[in-house]
Amino acid sequence: MTTPPDDAPREPTPFGAPTPPIGSSPASDLLAQRFCAVCGAPLPGNPRFCPSCGTEVAGMAARGVPFAPRGSVVLAGTTYELSGWWRRFAAVLIDGFVISSLFAALAVTVLVPVLTAFSPIIEGAASDADWDVAAAALQRAAVWFLPVTILSTAIGLAFEVYGWSFGKATLGVRVLRGDGHRPGLVHGAARSIGKSVSGAILFLGYLWAAWDPKRQTWHDKFADTYVVRVPAGGLVLPSTAAPLSTTTASRIWAGLWVLSMLYNFLSASQFTSQIPRTGVELRTAIERLEADFPSDFETDPTPLPRGPRIEAIAPAEVDRTL
Repeated sequence: MTTPPDDAPREPTPFGAPTPPIGSSPASDLLAQRFCAVCGAPLPGNPRFCPSCGTEVAGMAARGVPFAPRGSVVLAGTTYELSGWWRRFAAVLIDGFVISSLFAALAVTVLVPVLTAFSPIIEGAASDADWDVAAAALQRAAVWFLPVTILSTAIGLAFEVYGWSFGKATLGVRVLRGDGHRPGLVHGAARSIGKSVSGAILFLGYLWAAWDPKRQTWHDKFADTYVVRVPAGGLVLPSTAAPLSTTTASRIWAGLWVLSMLYNFLSASQFTSQIPRTGVELRTAIERLEADFPSDFETDPTPLPRGPRIEAIAPAEVDRTL
């Protein structure tokens, strides 16, 4: 059996398969598979800087660079194809539809009795008993407010911790962190709070993945995560135990997530405690709102514009004019 020459073309590492260890290929083959670890651009020869993004790559020839062409990433020795922006956007739409449908059904179940109880008040023919019924219905609805807040937070965090959601499962993508493991609690919390930052400025952080070399959004960068396509053989996760976190930035953002959740829960609890409990309290609260936000008809002293005055003409005078 003849050995192929060093300059013979070789098949690249398929997506989802472990990358061959450094030193298992001839030197020319290793150089032929060198790509920038930042932008994925090929590195011909032995440049000091990447010709595409300018990242310094001096010394990489000695230790080798895993095969990671543009549009892919090597995580824990495994090459994954990065998910495109439109696929990620479609996954977000699917998740939004599923989750909003579930919460919409819950909202209808809770709010319909409240609207029914408030009908006499809206029509302006409410008795004292009607005010008490409306206050009781409002209290029953308020009982759901804090649990729903906690439930929605828990569902969102669980999706981030496991890197999985309905939309991602449908379209064959998952979230992995830089060491090849699932995000976990710290990186998942960092990614969750980072989404608020990504959407704060006209969703620029979400759009960032469309032109980023690693196809990362801002919250991906905060949490050191990647959204990858699931290969045919499934995910190839590292066999070693996953550490709690791998970057200082993820720990900082996870701490901010904890603070924001405490603030949200305290705000929800305070809001629930301020719901009127009796008909008298409800009527007083509504009257206070009417005093603080009066209608335009009550506050605008400017009279309505009037047209030219038209004098009435008697029929006899009309006959004389004709």
